[in-house]
Amino acid sequence: MSKFTKAQKILMCLIGFFLALGLLFQGLRQSSISDIGYSAVSYLKYGLIDYPLTSIKNFSSDFANLWKVKDENDTLREELSMTTNYQALYENAQRENEELRELLNMNESLTGFNRISAKVIGRDSTYWNDQVTLNVGANDGIEEDMVVMNSQGVIGKIQKVQDSTSVVKLLTCEDKNNKVAVRINLGNNEDQSEGDSSEADQQEQDQQQERASSVEGILESYDTNEQAYVVSLLDDQEVEEGMQVVTSGKGGVYPSGLFVGTVKKVETLDNQLGQVIYVEPVSNFQYFDYVTVIEVN
Repeated sequence: MSKFTKAQKILMCLIGFFLALGLLFQGLRQSSISDIGYSAVSYLKYGLIDYPLTSIKNFSSDFANLWKVKDENDTLREELSMTTNYQALYENAQRENEELRELLNMNESLTGFNRISAKVIGRDSTYWNDQVTLNVGANDGIEEDMVVMNSQGVIGKIQKVQDSTSVVKLLTCEDKNNKVAVRINLGNNEDQSEGDSSEADQQEQDQQQERASSVEGILESYDTNEQAYVVSLLDDQEVEEGMQVVTSGKGGVYPSGLFVGTVKKVETLDNQLGQVIYVEPVSNFQYFDYVTVIEVN
């Protein structure tokens, strides 16, 4: 005979089922609370410790990189500045070398003159077109009214002389008394005499040919608007742009044949005999560092 009835067995099974189910839910509930507690602690640790430390570390790294980039940019900027300075120095040295080379070539063509080389040591911006100061003076043999030339041609004459320096009065000065006797070369005379002739005869022929192929005038002043010398001609001979203008040797200061400039523009005087010629100065008149002071022997 069975110890438990059928109903008792069913009841015991139900109790066991619900007991197992309760234990299962209890385990799940304890597991969730543990997980929640772990997650809360983890978030708290991350928010208060890990994230600030990571942010500080990243900020320090970014700041260090930024500072490094700034240093590199400063270095590159300094190198670029030095490169620009070196380029300027190089170009200036090239210009001075070219100027000295041209001046040397010109000096070789100046026969019959005492020549003194000089360097420009002063040029006031207020009187830029009026005068320059040279590093030679009376101790070097400089005297007033000596002619001064740069590598292109005549630029003026000595106005003041100190022991070791001198001042040049430039042709671009607006002084109305700064006049120069000049000659405009109209062209070469191709008629050449043949046969034997003495040196004196040949010299006379050369002078006649020169007079026949040129016209004389007076350099009166400098026109700042035209940036050219103003030359007055009491002659109606045809003068064209590009013709060379040289000193004529008359007047006692400037010897003959020194280059002054080229014809820039020609104006005919209304109801008057003569012309006004605008002469463009030598090409490097505004910027030069070396000159030659000459004196007729």
